[in-house]
Amino acid sequence: MEAVVMGTEVAALWPGHDHTKPPKMKKPQICLWKDLSEHDMETLERAEDLHRALAKVLSLEGGLAEPRTSVLLDLYYYTLRFCWECGFTRVQTSSFFSIMKETHAVCQGSPLLNEEECYVYFQQLLLCHAVHRPPFSISLFTLPQALRISDYFLNTYFRQFKLYKYVFTPQVKLDLSISCDGISESEVTSDQGPGLADTTSEETGEVPTAGGFMDQQDESREGLGLENTDQRLGEEVAKQPNGHNLAGSATGSLREYIDQRLSVEMGRLKKEVDEKLHQTEEHLQGCIRGMEETRGQSARGKKGGKRQSAKGK
Repeated sequence: MEAVVMGTEVAALWPGHDHTKPPKMKKPQICLWKDLSEHDMETLERAEDLHRALAKVLSLEGGLAEPRTSVLLDLYYYTLRFCWECGFTRVQTSSFFSIMKETHAVCQGSPLLNEEECYVYFQQLLLCHAVHRPPFSISLFTLPQALRISDYFLNTYFRQFKLYKYVFTPQVKLDLSISCDGISESEVTSDQGPGLADTTSEETGEVPTAGGFMDQQDESREGLGLENTDQRLGEEVAKQPNGHNLAGSATGSLREYIDQRLSVEMGRLKKEVDEKLHQTEEHLQGCIRGMEETRGQSARGKKGGKRQSAKGK
């Protein structure tokens, strides 16, 4: 029996990715004027309504009514307010804004909880802007500024990390499909009472639905006098070419098949365990015999040494 589980929404958002494992971590890169240009910074500094100005600059005006967009704009709003309170230059503000955005992208890049991976990525991204080692990193922030940025991230974003994860991670829905080795799909569909379905269609001209199956069965028995339906069903099921003793329903047949397979597997596992226990027992007995032989040889050697010393005296 094989079971295939797949997340429909996750597969659409992350195609070609193993959804049970976190994605590969992005390589941190220098972010200079990546998301906010100098003209954008000037526009934001002069804006009266910073939320609307951010939505216009980031092309988020169409989703202002959505909760995710509102949370995202609040995150970026307080990021800019922090930069202005610290007295950062425009290039520093733009770079810090990109650091926040890139870290948030890594957060929502996986449906799994990846707080530790996000923090490691943030540290590496901050070092790219705090250490003078071109072309891999530049000294854009001083050491006190880098420490202040790190404290701000810990006290704001990573303190509320699970809330951000809950808001921006799509709901995962599972599609479960089960395939049996010994039963095909045609056999499973044929197990759904073929004799009863044929009899009901011949007598009433209607095929019962899943919801009213039992009601129509009772009505057909009482009103149409189908007292021998069970006997006829048994005869028709016994004539099936596959030779299986079907119970008249897909659920019963599948349960019977599963019980058979489980009993076979349990017998096989029991046999393997018994063999391993027997081998372990033989190994222990051999070790015990070896230890006894070694002890006996050492004891005989000591006795022989005492006799020789007594003869010498």
